[in-house]
Amino acid sequence: MDGFFYYRLPNNNAITGLQCEWVNASTLESSVDGVIVTSFKKDVIYNLTRPQNLELDFLTEFKIEELSSNIHISKAEYLDQVAECKAFCKIQNGKIVLSRVKKGALPKSSNLKIIYKAVCDAYPKAFVYVCNVPGEGLWIGASPEKLLEGKTPKLNIDALAGSRNVHDRFEWTEKEFQEQSMVASNISEKLEKLQLKFEKTELKTVTAGSIEHLFNSFTVFNCQDPLALANELHPTPAVSGLPVDAALDAISKIEKHNRNLYAGIVGVKNKGQMNLYVNLRCGQIFKDSIDLYVGGGITVDSDPLLEWKETEFKSQTLLSVFEKM
Repeated sequence: MDGFFYYRLPNNNAITGLQCEWVNASTLESSVDGVIVTSFKKDVIYNLTRPQNLELDFLTEFKIEELSSNIHISKAEYLDQVAECKAFCKIQNGKIVLSRVKKGALPKSSNLKIIYKAVCDAYPKAFVYVCNVPGEGLWIGASPEKLLEGKTPKLNIDALAGSRNVHDRFEWTEKEFQEQSMVASNISEKLEKLQLKFEKTELKTVTAGSIEHLFNSFTVFNCQDPLALANELHPTPAVSGLPVDAALDAISKIEKHNRNLYAGIVGVKNKGQMNLYVNLRCGQIFKDSIDLYVGGGITVDSDPLLEWKETEFKSQTLLSVFEKM
């Protein structure tokens, strides 16, 4: 079997399961209708073409790999990495998004179908998927962030940054406003560069599970090549930093793990209808554990201990679901 992909769109009860052939697309723009999954670096782009429907019960029998990776770092190591990121931000007058991998436990008595359904039920407003990709393994995620959504030529884009726990809420500070402004400004610049007509909503706070973010939404009115736009937008400063190229270079030197599918693109393209999301709040599943990928935006004003705390509560997006099972 070449793999499978199950997904549930935000604010929608229908779960779609697809199985067929995963093929490597040379570029994002060359992808055909079907499922699209990319790595963070977009050096690997998978396209599930000619999909055939799968029943949800298929997940009950799926056998999960035994072994997990060894890519987890200590709190002390993470704090050292934050210090390196702050030095980058001071020199570049910018931002960098630092990620880490946290090992979590899975309920031993539950199969993959039960796990996936529980995540869908817990996050009705997220894009929730589970997929098995040859060479990448078994991944699950509940992303709150749309990269492109809508039907050509009218598309929506999220500018989402800054995080706080709804159970430990603090007043937004200049650090979070600056983070979000960098993301929104970068999107505006790229849309103007492509000569696209767009409108931007006012800044507001949105909730994704137990996490709140600062948020703008962009509506683009005249996009005829959505995959070219997606390629131009990704990776946004929300998952890389600013300046983007310098941040990506710094990430490759500071982080000790490969992000793989984390913060890549995941979603569905179908006859001009785009449902593409940034692959956040996700992890790779093994037999009794999950490698959770979590991150946060670092600026020169970041408090390392607060950044660690932010990644800890972001990991609860999925862990809290498993703990209740």
